[in-house]
Amino acid sequence: MTWLSTAASAGTALGAPLAGHLVDAYGSAAGFLFAFAAGLIALAVTGLGRRALAV
Repeated sequence: MTWLSTAASAGTALGAPLAGHLVDAYGSAAGFLFAFAAGLIALAVTGLGRRALAV
């Protein structure tokens, strides 16, 4: 549970400003694309680290 809370906090703290800059520079579609890419990266990390995290 601690890892989940830490990851969510870090993602919010880093993702919001990055997405904001992308939206300002390239429009709203870039913000959605950034969120989609971040989700795909999270899915890949979870899939690759599943065995290491198994209890």
